Amino acid sequence: MPVRKRKSALMVLALLLSGGTAPASASSSSTIWNVYVSSEGARLNYIHSASFLGSEEVSRKQLFSAICNPNQPTPYITTVIQPRGGETLYPSQNLKVRLEDGNYMFLLGNIDQIATVNAGDQLTRYGVSIPVDSVFFRTLMQPGSRYELRIDADPGNGGVPLRVTDRDRERIGAFLQTCTNYGAGSSQTVMNAEPPYACRDFLNGPNQYAGNQSVTYEPGIIDRVCGDMRMDVRPANCMHYVMSGNVAWDRQGNAAWQPANAADLCSQSTDIGARIQCFNIQIAHGADWYSSIQACRSVN
Repeated sequence: MPVRKRKSALMVLALLLSGGTAPASASSSSTIWNVYVSSEGARLNYIHSASFLGSEEVSRKQLFSAICNPNQPTPYITTVIQPRGGETLYPSQNLKVRLEDGNYMFLLGNIDQIATVNAGDQLTRYGVSIPVDSVFFRTLMQPGSRYELRIDADPGNGGVPLRVTDRDRERIGAFLQTCTNYGAGSSQTVMNAEPPYACRDFLNGPNQYAGNQSVTYEPGIIDRVCGDMRMDVRPANCMHYVMSGNVAWDRQGNAAWQPANAADLCSQSTDIGARIQCFNIQIAHGADWYSSIQACRSVN
């Protein structure tokens, strides 16, 4: 016992001589998935909590959420985006998800002001709709996988790693199955064997520019819009914008488009602003809609 006391005293003396101090308290943190289901809607939350020894206070931050309801069966997710390099974030932001196989899924998100303000933590949150049978949710539901999905800004980073255990997948699966049930009559299941096709799913999903109404396009139109960009929703977002009457195809202001023509305008576009601006300039200079589309094909 005397030896132990001497060692303890020597350790304290060493701390004092070095200017060091013993830590006043230690902290612990964890993440948890919660799901809430009712006849009116379902919600999935990913929450980070932290606590400090010697204090009863617990800090909780909701980093990711997804909701669906009978009127909106496609999950609408919000996620924190906080670039580590201080890059500028825009109201409408390209997002990317690195998949386990090294490929990427691209999305177009918009700042969700309500979610950002309600959180009260000064962290920006983006919202985007992601179908139940998308590769995003399939990856989350992959049994035994320890891969951590993250929705980042593109270009850049700032996403939150989503840590998932098999027990968490039971909760996520319950949420996804509820969303599927809300979409009555749909043959989709949570785990669909068909290769993922994010562009098509987004194109046939809710149109944010038209009151979240959905239109199912024929395969030929989908191919013209998406081309080889199966995992990029930006061409589909362009199609939604044009088909909602936001772009005039002549100098008289007519904005009711035939789907095939709108598909040609938006074909494989990765920058809706640049493509539409090019088209508008051509129309303003007196070109017809067909010539304007051809002139802007190479403008992404």
